Amino acid sequence: MMRRIFILQLFICCFFSSSAQTKRSLALPVIGKPIWNISSAQGYIYNTEGQWLSTPNRILGTESSAANKLLWNYGRSNVGIDNFRSIELREIKVEEFHYFLLIKKMTDGYYKYKTLAEGWVGFTSLYYMVIDTPRIVMKDSNLTEIRADIIYAGAVYIPTANFLQEIGLDINKKRLGAEKDISSLYEGNTFRFIIEKHGSKCHFYLGEFETSDKLGLRFIPSYSEYMFEEKPMESFYYETSYSTISPFLKFTND
Repeated sequence: MMRRIFILQLFICCFFSSSAQTKRSLALPVIGKPIWNISSAQGYIYNTEGQWLSTPNRILGTESSAANKLLWNYGRSNVGIDNFRSIELREIKVEEFHYFLLIKKMTDGYYKYKTLAEGWVGFTSLYYMVIDTPRIVMKDSNLTEIRADIIYAGAVYIPTANFLQEIGLDINKKRLGAEKDISSLYEGNTFRFIIEKHGSKCHFYLGEFETSDKLGLRFIPSYSEYMFEEKPMESFYYETSYSTISPFLKFTND
């Protein structure tokens, strides 16, 4: 009897030791250099007063007013519905699988005393998506819509100079199932890149969307969840030169 118990204990120890070794030996994804990027665009929002408001690299909330521009850089207005410091596309290899990696660096933050809207704490975040090969699902003379399946998505708050390694480690956590129901996080949601050409310029928005066309929970600042009712291109968008956006198209399967 004691011999059987000893053998069982030995088997359990070997199993967990082997499992732990497998987790420790999981190789980091291989991330390439940027193959497309954007660092400057003008953000537009149609506010509740019937005005279009514009700020560099940021889309204000609909409650913002042209009469109170001083408040545009205060608290959550400094984050807005969306903002970015840079957006870049890289190639990434996860084991034998080849994908694309979108990285969005942005201004983020939260109220320390949320109910009082006081004690704003600002910081930098990196939001990322690992996506399959983008595909053009609609294209006419002026409008192009690109979609891609989301493989992994996450965020690195207050990133360091080794942010690529931090992203790789976060991806591996998801691969190891450290977060529950990982597959369900992305079910029904998709990456979308909407481009509307206006001469030499274009309006655009890119991010994660639910099937209802509302914004999803990733790729936007953590405090902008209160603004989900707004729809891109109708109520808000970014504007830049078409020559800045068009190189992205060569990475589609069109």
